[in-house]
Amino acid sequence: AYNGGLGHGWDGERAWVMETAVVDLPRHELGQFDCLVSNPPYVPSSEVASVEPEVACEDPRALEAGADGLDIVRQILVVAPTLVRPGGLVALEVHCTHPHRLPELA
Repeated sequence: AYNGGLGHGWDGERAWVMETAVVDLPRHELGQFDCLVSNPPYVPSSEVASVEPEVACEDPRALEAGADGLDIVRQILVVAPTLVRPGGLVALEVHCTHPHRLPELA
């Protein structure tokens, strides 16, 4: 993401790009973000074996997120209020069956 942003005119100064588990986020960064963007694992366990071929080549740990596919999304939504400033944005890529469930989880 960092290198991709640089290739599109981003100067590398206005965002912090990191790859980490939600539980491993540095505590000194709490409340410091305007935006949290994540493409977490979100495929329900029962669907991992039938994902599209271009997705099937990925490590299953990058895809599978429990019985309903929301295990990691739940973790993110629990900590997001402590990471993102009031009025900030949380943007997540989720399974096509998840959008209607997100308000109940947030």
